[in-house]
Amino acid sequence: MEYFAEEDFEINQPIEAMVEEVEIGGETHPFLFVDGFYRYPDRVERYLAATPIKCHRQLAPASRFGKDFLDGRAQHEVRRSDWPACLARIAQFFGRPAPAPQSRSFNQTLLLRPLPSGTVWWPHQDLGKLNVLIYLNRDFHSGGTSFFLPVDPVRPIEPEHERPFQSVDDWTEAFCVLGEFNRLVCFSGDLFHAMTLHQGAWLERTRFTQVQFC
Repeated sequence: MEYFAEEDFEINQPIEAMVEEVEIGGETHPFLFVDGFYRYPDRVERYLAATPIKCHRQLAPASRFGKDFLDGRAQHEVRRSDWPACLARIAQFFGRPAPAPQSRSFNQTLLLRPLPSGTVWWPHQDLGKLNVLIYLNRDFHSGGTSFFLPVDPVRPIEPEHERPFQSVDDWTEAFCVLGEFNRLVCFSGDLFHAMTLHQGAWLERTRFTQVQFC
């Protein structure tokens, strides 16, 4: 068993952020990027690879968890001051108050069947939230985040675990952030978004992302 320490999660300093204004659906939205976020990203990736995938929600009878995919969340207690300070700076940039202290939260996603033809992964919103993602797979740079516009804005969205694969006829991809290893991206959760999927992706290795909300 490998030992991991809090020092493995040290953030590179100084944090150098880049902001890009992106037009989606006729409106301009700021995206904040920080490349090379963690000082020891390989250690963070190895920590996640050593962490079992545990479902983080109550499963409905119609859930496809364990049949089409595995979707876990690992919580990691924070003992360093650089992580809450970083979240506070991000929130301040977007004109929001500093968030309450929170654990590091890592998502682990593994597909158990190939992406069905003509589908995308479940586009969804995190209404009223500021999303902070860090991509933590060294050898897979295209597994980022896609942003969508619904073809029918009033159509109800089915639950993720019951219908994870959505028809491309119902969604128009408007923008995509590439999942460069150790890249942080921050955006409004009001935008419809989902992990970017290609045929053959995340079948033999797990997708690792850190996901936080401000």
